[in-house]
Amino acid sequence: AVGREAGLAYFTMIADALDHAHHLGVVHRDLKPQNVLLGEHGELYLADFGISRLLQGRTTITSTGAVLGTPQYMSPEQALGEALDERADLYSIGIIAWEMLTGRTPFQGESPVAPAMKHVNDPFPDIRALVPQLEPDLFAVLTRVLARKREDRFASALELDDALALCSTGPAAPLSEGRILPEAEAFLREVEVAIDSIILPRDSR
Repeated sequence: AVGREAGLAYFTMIADALDHAHHLGVVHRDLKPQNVLLGEHGELYLADFGISRLLQGRTTITSTGAVLGTPQYMSPEQALGEALDERADLYSIGIIAWEMLTGRTPFQGESPVAPAMKHVNDPFPDIRALVPQLEPDLFAVLTRVLARKREDRFASALELDDALALCSTGPAAPLSEGRILPEAEAFLREVEVAIDSIILPRDSR
């Protein structure tokens, strides 16, 4: 577990980086601590956009019926194989924030699928039992970002970022902004070109 202010800063940086990706129409789909890297100057990078898809209402179920993603960090709709939008990524970074604050993920299981189905069916453990000093404002943000129904979560990473800014009560954390790894930036630039090629100018519609 990390300190409250450092955890809040990391949480905010991940939201910043996600906002960049989401504005290009990309959902990460596999956010977990292994894909969140810290640079030597305090900058944070998101990595591994390997199972990302353009926001076209596709599900995460492959042709073989396998669900892509990491069960401990997977949103309920991803566990069910439903079409995803950026709110699935927000749920996943909520799980990462939970783990940063408590040192564990909220759901474990003996089989790979067990944690995923607990995200669908089980109530969240009360994080305040593990982190009694957690402030009500940050608890409220976590509760919203981890809502089981996606419509009850923040609508965007930017909205989450704004809510986190209101939680910061301590001195500015010695951390930089959230970024995307260079290879991921190249991928996102290709996505941006693809999006530009299919979106007609407003006056031509």
